[in-house]
Amino acid sequence: MEGDLICTKLRGTRYHACASPGYLESTSPIRKPKDLINHQVLQFDLPGYRSNWLFRDAKGRMTEVSVRGHFTTTNAVALRDATRDGLGVSLLANWLVGDYTAAGRPLNLFTKHRAAATDFETAAWIIYPRKRFMPARVRATIDFLTSNLRV
Repeated sequence: MEGDLICTKLRGTRYHACASPGYLESTSPIRKPKDLINHQVLQFDLPGYRSNWLFRDAKGRMTEVSVRGHFTTTNAVALRDATRDGLGVSLLANWLVGDYTAAGRPLNLFTKHRAAATDFETAAWIIYPRKRFMPARVRATIDFLTSNLRV
């Protein structure tokens, strides 16, 4: 039916509590999620993302941690860069830190936990109208995103 939407999941998102080696060397140890209460947290400016982070261990046990900090941004790249530069701990998406964690900066603090700000089941989607005649540039964009980002 003309006017319907097509929704395609491009990739799931997993979050990691991350910090730089420099930050970790200059502060008290962070061994478990609750330790974040005593640390500077770099925050993304979305409701729920700023004040509480969720952690789930391999057995499914949930921990909710109240976090606070002096740095808030609306830019995910700025959040990653501030983390890399040692300003504190942040919750970063896997697609944002893949290359950095492979090189050792920033470090995923809790490799045995899943982390989230609001929901563990987040993803990037492409949603577009079902049309009989799709403009070529829109079709090219859809094809590019689905072939390069879809997992």
